[in-house]
Amino acid sequence: VDDNNRDKTPDEISSDWAVDILKKKHDRPFYLGVGFIRPHTPLYAPKKYFDMFPLEDIQLPPYRKDDLEDCAPVLRNRWQWGYKKYEALIKAGGAKAWKEWVQAYLACVAFVDAQVGRVLDALDSSAYRDNTIVVLTGDNGYHVGEKNCIQKWHLWDESTRVPLFIHVPGAKGSGRACDHPVSSVDVYP
Repeated sequence: VDDNNRDKTPDEISSDWAVDILKKKHDRPFYLGVGFIRPHTPLYAPKKYFDMFPLEDIQLPPYRKDDLEDCAPVLRNRWQWGYKKYEALIKAGGAKAWKEWVQAYLACVAFVDAQVGRVLDALDSSAYRDNTIVVLTGDNGYHVGEKNCIQKWHLWDESTRVPLFIHVPGAKGSGRACDHPVSSVDVYP
C-alpha cells in the first residue's frame, strides 16, 4: 500500500538474513555470500529512494543522435533489445519518460547501496570486524540511454566496468585504488 505497509523486497530480505548471521556467535571461520538484485529490472524500490532524485533535478546522460554511425555493424546489430527499449521509451513519452527511467535506475542504485550499508554496518559492529575479508563487486554496468540503448551487455565503457572493492583487515594498501584491469573470474578462487 505504501512504504509503511508493504512486503519486504528480496534485497531487504537478503540484507536482513546477512545481518542476522553477523549477529550470531560462530566458533569456526565462515563464508557469507550476499547477493542483491537491484538495480536489475524491473526497477522497483521504496518511494523514499525515488524521492531522493526529483525528476526536475535528473540530468540525462550525454547523448549524440549519430552516436552509432561510426560503429561496426556487429556492434549495432547485436543485442537489439536495448535499442528497442530505448526507442519504445522515447516514443512513449520522450525526454520525460527517459528522465523517469533514469530516476528509477538511480533510486534502485541508492536502495541497494543502503542494503549493502546495512550489512557492512552489522559487520562493523560485530565480533568479526577485525578478521573478515570483504569483497564487494557487481556485474556489468548499464546504459541508460547512451548510444540509444537501455541495457547492458555492450562493449562500451558504461557496460564493461564493474565495481570491485576488496578490504583485508590490516593489509597494506587499504583505501588505495588500483588502475590496472582485473578479471572478475579470478576473484572467487
